[in-house]
Amino acid sequence: MNRGIFNHDIWSDVVKFRIFFYLIGNAVSSKEGIQQDGVHVQQGQYLRSLRNLQDDLAYREGKGNKKKVYPLTTLRRKLKSLENDGEITTKLTDSGTLFTVVNYASYQGLQGSENEIVAQKRHTDGTPTAQKEEPKPKKKRYVYDEKQIALAGLLWKKVKVNVPDMKEPNMESWANTIERG
Repeated sequence: MNRGIFNHDIWSDVVKFRIFFYLIGNAVSSKEGIQQDGVHVQQGQYLRSLRNLQDDLAYREGKGNKKKVYPLTTLRRKLKSLENDGEITTKLTDSGTLFTVVNYASYQGLQGSENEIVAQKRHTDGTPTAQKEEPKPKKKRYVYDEKQIALAGLLWKKVKVNVPDMKEPNMESWANTIERG
């Protein structure tokens, strides 16, 4: 999980955070996706009914360790808030709600991992496959990590809502500014 989540507004809303974290944790991680109840569920998506989600998020509280569940109205309100924040999208299907975590790869730290996977491919006999000569990467002008890129993306979402005609900025530059901030 990307540690930028601790600096995100969602961290201060326990119910919203639990829902979001649960969706990320249960979203399909396979690049190819999976077939579930007649629905192709892609990477970063999770198919679940609201009632089952309500049960999944149940918790124990108090001396009697009594089971508590969030009311469906609370779940709907928090899910709508996550949608309005641009963190998830939802789509109703015959099998339940298809939740999509926006920017799933950035929360999983999966960006750039495809090159690592290609580099690890081997023949069936265990010897490395021949790799084409990759050009040497250019020196980075910016110093930042995935946390700053994620925060820059979140900031851009907020700015875009208020200034819809604004051209998308250089996220690396924003991330660098956040790093130096």
